[in-house]
Amino acid sequence: MHLEPIRNHKVHDSARVIEIGVAEGGSLEVWRKYFGPRSRIVGIDIAPQVQGPLSNGIDLLIGSQSDPQILKAACEILNSQIDVVIDDGSHRGRDQIKTFETLWPYLVNGAVYIVEDLHTSYWAEFRGGPGRRGTFIEFAKLLVDDMHLDYHRRQRTQMGTTAARTLESIAFYDSMVVMTKGIKDKPSRVDFGHA
Repeated sequence: MHLEPIRNHKVHDSARVIEIGVAEGGSLEVWRKYFGPRSRIVGIDIAPQVQGPLSNGIDLLIGSQSDPQILKAACEILNSQIDVVIDDGSHRGRDQIKTFETLWPYLVNGAVYIVEDLHTSYWAEFRGGPGRRGTFIEFAKLLVDDMHLDYHRRQRTQMGTTAARTLESIAFYDSMVVMTKGIKDKPSRVDFGHA
């Protein structure tokens, strides 16, 4: 539902994808096959166990998702034009939030940002728990408020006005949040009929 429009739109172009947390690297090959031979895929992992060479169009960066230099290096490989981000990395709120704040400006309109395995936001060993500040699930709930900032003026995250202008949609699924980027105009009121 969220990725098919990008795949269809990029038939004659190349989808640009960052996946964080790649383990053996098999998913990088799956994304390349899904998005097509002209797609560019960048994987980031702190300790990848990739065996053998990867296909052309796939790059692997070794480092932490909490390192802004690694994230910026991934953006540079993709000419700072990203269509999809899949965060399956550390599963720790502080890393997920920092990664989102760093990468969101590099997403093109219509791009999709996915954060997986958010059940860890509820687990104590990941510094989580229901309603616990600092988890990505709570951050995402605050982004819903920032997305509607024009109606209440109380910024909830550092992304405040950026979210109000560029966060087109946010969808919650079991253990996953999917956000779509798009330009949003300030809302205006149009009255019809007689007073």
